[in-house]
Amino acid sequence: MSANRGVLSNTAYQLIHKLITAAGAFFVTVLVTRYLGVSGYGDYTIVFTYITLFYVMLDFGINGVFLRDYGSSQARFAKYFSSLIVLRILISLVFIAISLLLLPLLSFGSSNLAQVRLAIIFGSAMILAQGLHYSLQAGVAYEGRFDKQIWSGLAGSLLNLLLVWYGVSHNWGLVGLVASSTAGSFLAGLVLFYLLERNWYWELTWPQVTSLFKMSAAVGVSLVFNVLLTHADKFLLSFLVSSEQVGLFGLASRVFETTLVLPTFFIIALYPVIILAKKTHIERYKSRLTWGVELSLIMALPVCVFGYIYANPIISLLGGADFSRSAVILQALLIPAVIFYLTALLRAVVVAEGKDRWLPHIYIIGFIFDFVLNLFLIRPYGVIVCAVINGVSEGLILVLLSFVLRKTKLIKVNVHRLAGILFSALIAGLFWWWAREWSWLLSLAIGGALYTGLLFYLKLITRDTLEF
Repeated sequence: MSANRGVLSNTAYQLIHKLITAAGAFFVTVLVTRYLGVSGYGDYTIVFTYITLFYVMLDFGINGVFLRDYGSSQARFAKYFSSLIVLRILISLVFIAISLLLLPLLSFGSSNLAQVRLAIIFGSAMILAQGLHYSLQAGVAYEGRFDKQIWSGLAGSLLNLLLVWYGVSHNWGLVGLVASSTAGSFLAGLVLFYLLERNWYWELTWPQVTSLFKMSAAVGVSLVFNVLLTHADKFLLSFLVSSEQVGLFGLASRVFETTLVLPTFFIIALYPVIILAKKTHIERYKSRLTWGVELSLIMALPVCVFGYIYANPIISLLGGADFSRSAVILQALLIPAVIFYLTALLRAVVVAEGKDRWLPHIYIIGFIFDFVLNLFLIRPYGVIVCAVINGVSEGLILVLLSFVLRKTKLIKVNVHRLAGILFSALIAGLFWWWAREWSWLLSLAIGGALYTGLLFYLKLITRDTLEF
């Protein structure tokens, strides 16, 4: 398993990849919101909420388990990587079948139900595209070459953007816009497949496919319920409120979910390294976990502060004046964002420690808690309550994960370093508040430079930490 490029460099490659895809998603969102309007964007959100519910579950924890058990040996990786791909294809096809079988039974809160259902049918192929892409990400992690994702993301985003632009210009409607995203997803996967080194070969071993599924079952079930927990609010909104309300929440949620890629990419880059350290040097393993917590806070705090202060201009830029009510929803989502960054790390630690049998229980509890609260509170209090419950539910997950790890004593956070991180974020926040009438991009650049400079000045980030 290659780790010589370092966690931070691979995280940086993934951030560049995400910046490219986020830029593409930004222009797509601007085109779609202005073309479809608030209600039409609500239908668009319903379609992608339903499809995303299935393709995000394709992760199923398989990559983490595969790399843990087969990533330390070139021969084992080469032999069994094809089993990983086959397993994901099978799960993808099962999910596509389930999504289409359930579709006639569901009555979304849309006045354009026939178009919504047709768009979902066209978009269901995206589940297969994402399944292939998830499998190839294991190869990327094994090689330690996350820079390859940049090219696949660029190709997929560019195709999606061009098709959406053409579709808006020629009035393709909701179905055409969804089909455009499907085409972009397939192209991204094909480019990544082409770029991967052929250090593996096709050898279909059914016992290994079933074994891999069984080994990842505990993590997989927990991730399924984590996905349900994350998307339960939008899914319930699809049935309980109008498409307009779904559209307002959907735009705020899209911005919020974009901020959550930071911990996701960080964990993808960190996980192979901590697994190797755990097997070879226990003290290094502990130090990297502690640094992981600190870096999670360093990433999360400016996201919370900047996003809260500049929620209005961000929403205005994406959706225009019609979506102005989305700003307060975005603020409510961003306040507890730091909790999401920490749970991403602790979940990875639980897997690394072999305590993943607890994850299904934790996320089932979280899902039930979130679902029941949303079910009873959405109608009387509206969409804003979904944002509040989102943070409370994730807080419950954080407490339960911490409880599982309470006896390991792996992570020792230095109080002085924690205070320095909080102080740096506070100074950056005060600057952003003072400069809130400025262009938000200029303010972000200057405030970000100030924040980074303080982190280096206080030695919260050093040359050694960057190289690890």
